[in-house]
Amino acid sequence: MKNELTKPKFKPALRLARHLFVAAAIFLWVGPSGAAQPTMVVGGGTGTFNADLDGDGRIDGSHFGFAVVPH
Repeated sequence: MKNELTKPKFKPALRLARHLFVAAAIFLWVGPSGAAQPTMVVGGGTGTFNADLDGDGRIDGSHFGFAVVPH
């Protein structure tokens, strides 16, 4: 039988303090994430008209490209 004087009286409080300390240590070690880079959509290609529109003997077309960045 244990002596009542040596029995820990604040066991739940010590357990809570230990858990809070571990949580704070993990948060400080990992740290809050920085701002994410903006999402960017890019593309491009070639469009053809299936015709010689300017009479030079070649099928005419157009090259294009685009980029979209939200603000």
